[in-house]
Amino acid sequence: MPGFPPRSLALGLLSGAALLFAVLFNGQRLLLFSAALSCLLLALLTARFLPAPALRGLPRSAAVYTLAALWLWLGASTLWSEVGYLSAIGFWWFGALPLAAALLWQWQPEPRPWRYFMGGVLALGLLLVLWQLWQLRWELEPSGPFLNKNSLAAFLNLILLATLGLLAAGRARGYALIVLLALGLALVGSRGALLGLGAGLAAYSLALTVRRQWRSLGLALVSVLLGLVLGELLTDGLAGARLASLAEPGSAGADRFVIWESAWRMFLERPWLGWGLGTFWVAYPPFRQPADGSGGFYVHNDYLQFAVEAGWPGLLLLTAFSLALLWLGLRYLHRARDTRARTEFAGLWAGLLAVGVHTLFTFNFYILAILLLAGLYVGRLLQLAAVEAVVPVTPLVRPDWLGARAARLVLVLLAAFPLLYFLALGSARYQMQQAQALAEQGQIIAADRRLQRVQRLLPGQDAAHLARAGLMLELLGRGEVPGDSRRQLQQTARALLDRAARANPLRAQVPLMRARLGVLSGDAGAVIESDYRQALALDPLHVEARTAYAVYLLRQGQEARAARVLEAGLAYRYPPHGPVLAYLRLAADVRLARGDEQGAAALRSRADELQSAMLRYAARRTRDFRLLERL
Repeated sequence: MPGFPPRSLALGLLSGAALLFAVLFNGQRLLLFSAALSCLLLALLTARFLPAPALRGLPRSAAVYTLAALWLWLGASTLWSEVGYLSAIGFWWFGALPLAAALLWQWQPEPRPWRYFMGGVLALGLLLVLWQLWQLRWELEPSGPFLNKNSLAAFLNLILLATLGLLAAGRARGYALIVLLALGLALVGSRGALLGLGAGLAAYSLALTVRRQWRSLGLALVSVLLGLVLGELLTDGLAGARLASLAEPGSAGADRFVIWESAWRMFLERPWLGWGLGTFWVAYPPFRQPADGSGGFYVHNDYLQFAVEAGWPGLLLLTAFSLALLWLGLRYLHRARDTRARTEFAGLWAGLLAVGVHTLFTFNFYILAILLLAGLYVGRLLQLAAVEAVVPVTPLVRPDWLGARAARLVLVLLAAFPLLYFLALGSARYQMQQAQALAEQGQIIAADRRLQRVQRLLPGQDAAHLARAGLMLELLGRGEVPGDSRRQLQQTARALLDRAARANPLRAQVPLMRARLGVLSGDAGAVIESDYRQALALDPLHVEARTAYAVYLLRQGQEARAARVLEAGLAYRYPPHGPVLAYLRLAADVRLARGDEQGAAALRSRADELQSAMLRYAARRTRDFRLLERL
């Protein structure tokens, strides 16, 4: 780009690529996760190797200290985590925030390159709103590329409020873009996001009111209000109705209250060290209440989830970091002299405040794109505060005994370890997908070879061990394997399941597969039943385990025990899923066989409703795929 220093151009492109990969990452595509974090690390290396700006050193700020301490604690927690590999991924996942903050601090962009970069962020936000409008046109969930529309709302909040800060000294026509971003928020109708927007606007308004920037404040409020009104018209009053429901908090938050109560019990069981970062979803099922209809992946309150996963220290450090950012903003806005920089700071700060308020009701700190963009904002806040001497800077002096080339070599070696880890994650994900495709085609041996590659790449993860054991169970189930080979397969499958259990002792799939292997191997009934019971203890909602256990008991002629196993799971709320339908129908048949015709009819009705929901979902997905094919 003409007139841009190569350093700013390279860092801007790498940062933009990281943000784009993070937006497209939906929590499952580890290739995109690896790409986003790799771009961040490469940008950090570039920032150190290319000529640096005048402002150098380490910012002395409570926000920096608490963020560093929090990330170090999360890293240490992988040592005692129940599932170490999940916590390792979570460590780098959350690490997007401190890494992005460090990148922006090292970058120290001049005003023009930074405005261009934020222009790209704004363009991304507008594209997401257009995506929402397209989804709304076809009666789809207006969530863009995000799995949850609330995550998109939080991301738009970050962009909207930061853009307000950049527009404050600009032309009035730029506020039309704010109207579109506010429209996107209204399309989501998230109560938490709207509350966060209100908190952010209040902070931004206060900052502008002190300096009597009435014109900018009026344009900001009118633009946001106009966008929300347009969204209300397009969604038949969705956002207004959602906000009105807050008048009855007991009803509006009933679902979350159920999750929070269970999560609190989890926290009380391990209050100091926690269960391990990223392990909530695998540790939660035994604590889950029947009234909980969520997916069970998040607490829907990040502060409480950090307490569950990282213990008291994690919660206190996260809270301290949030308060440190709040205090930094108040100090800067009180002392800043440059009006343009002050309004930019106010917009960035208000965006972070909006996300912090919203995350009381959702899981923003577990969304990579939000963490990455928030980290860039934190770095920019520190840069602006350092210019005004609100944040002092301690110069970093390289020791005399460490030459410049040696220092660069050390940095490269330090970055090489996580880069190789990200490469292994992405490659393993690709190999797993290839293995699944081969297995579906019946190429068991080729699929097994792919899975062995995954084991070599990531020996501490359980996915490949379980997948290989599953292939062997399939071969054993066919009954075509001769005696010696059959025994060898059984031994290998047991060894794989043992490795999977060591990698993840909380996954119910392991004892379930052990029970199936025991049935195929002719193990003692007590051993098989123990495995089934362990699977249900780890996850009472695991309908495949519950159904398989009941079928096993029925084949043993123990109808009464089978009925008790089936009845124990009926109080839970299940998603529309094929195994759930099979479970409900089996439970209905057992009730009928035991003479409970009324109870059997009730379960058949429940199964019919579930099947209708499955058909509607399948029809919708078919339509979605056809729409995508047209594009």
